[in-house]
Amino acid sequence: MGLPVVLQIVISLIFIYLVLSFLASQVQELLATLLQWRAGHLQYAVTWMLSGVVTKNGKINWETQTEQLQASLNRLNDTLANDPQYKNLKPEIQAFIDQKKQEFTHLQNINPDNNMGFLKKISQDLKGSLLATSSFEQNYPGLVPKVKELEAGVDGLLGVALTKELFSNPMIQSLNFESPTPWATWGRKLSGISGPSYLPSSTFAQALLQVILPTLNSTGQEASMALADLKRELVATPLPEALKQNLLGVTNQLTLNIEAGENAAQAFQKKVADWFDQSMERASGLYKRNVRGITLMLGFVLAVALNADTILMVKRLSAEGPLRSSLVGIANNAGVHCNQKAEEQLKTCMQNSLNQLNDLDNGVPFGWNEMNHSRQFSSSQNLFSSQNLGDSILVLSGWIATALAISMGATFWFDLLSKFINIRNTGPVPNADSSDTFSTKG
Repeated sequence: MGLPVVLQIVISLIFIYLVLSFLASQVQELLATLLQWRAGHLQYAVTWMLSGVVTKNGKINWETQTEQLQASLNRLNDTLANDPQYKNLKPEIQAFIDQKKQEFTHLQNINPDNNMGFLKKISQDLKGSLLATSSFEQNYPGLVPKVKELEAGVDGLLGVALTKELFSNPMIQSLNFESPTPWATWGRKLSGISGPSYLPSSTFAQALLQVILPTLNSTGQEASMALADLKRELVATPLPEALKQNLLGVTNQLTLNIEAGENAAQAFQKKVADWFDQSMERASGLYKRNVRGITLMLGFVLAVALNADTILMVKRLSAEGPLRSSLVGIANNAGVHCNQKAEEQLKTCMQNSLNQLNDLDNGVPFGWNEMNHSRQFSSSQNLFSSQNLGDSILVLSGWIATALAISMGATFWFDLLSKFINIRNTGPVPNADSSDTFSTKG
């Protein structure tokens, strides 16, 4: 088998992967619209920023956080009830815990909207109680981790409530374009998520300061006074501990800017925007990894549904010169006419390529049909029976290989296709009816 034939096989295989990747991307885009993946991930990332909570199940919402908070309180109460060393616990501490029990139970029955004040009171009570004093930590060191767990639970709820209030801010609401298409409308109802899928850092910073520091003096009449007021308000405002420490850290970075005469409020807002950008870079990396995993699963489903077996494709492309030539012709046309097209034009161009594939006289090298079955299995009866066990393992391996290829994405295969077409066009035109083929068993 000469080099031109190998090149034809590679180009044909790349083109098939491109088509399948494009189909997978369309299905993925439909799912992303239906389930509001981008908007949901953005809200999750912002809640994580504001609360500092990391969850095992990847969910930060009112229901999960109230359940975890109640469970933390129950664990603390069980320790107090069952451990003999805490029988002589001060009555005021036990009374405080009993009070929190009632409040936490109440939290499970209310909506986070418009309950920021109630949450802030709980946070202030907890962090200002005997449980947060150094004497308590010295006298009851075994209870300290459980108290910290309670504080983290309250911080999580504050983060959820802050996120809801933040996304209700008019500046962020103005970015929430809700598509009127039936798919998008049904998706919002199905997922229960509504909001923008992208948030500029400057908008986030301005809206956040309006939510957590509504009285902030942004006129900057006296920069040093504004900075002192800023720090004082941050210390006094009930916020999740991680958020408060991050924002206080931002103010500590402003000293040089203030000395240079920069407006404190504006400098603070810019630093918060920078912090948002850095956090979103990490969140974007997580989103891309999640999408890659979903694409891999979609790729496998598509490979099975279309019987897109890479081993079968190589067999047929190696043995059938006319099929090879037809696919190379379609691939060449797609590489020339579909490259660097706008999204809608690209869809039309790829649809034309799909129509050309369907019109092939010798059939595409994938699909559930007798031509492909005869090359995949020794017996065409009961394809996945024990009689065809070895063949079934090969077919499964071929599907997995195709799924991995699909997960690389259409852009990857488009770029690779263009490079190989350029290599092919620099050499002599191969004979379409070349007999230099592999012989395969039927």
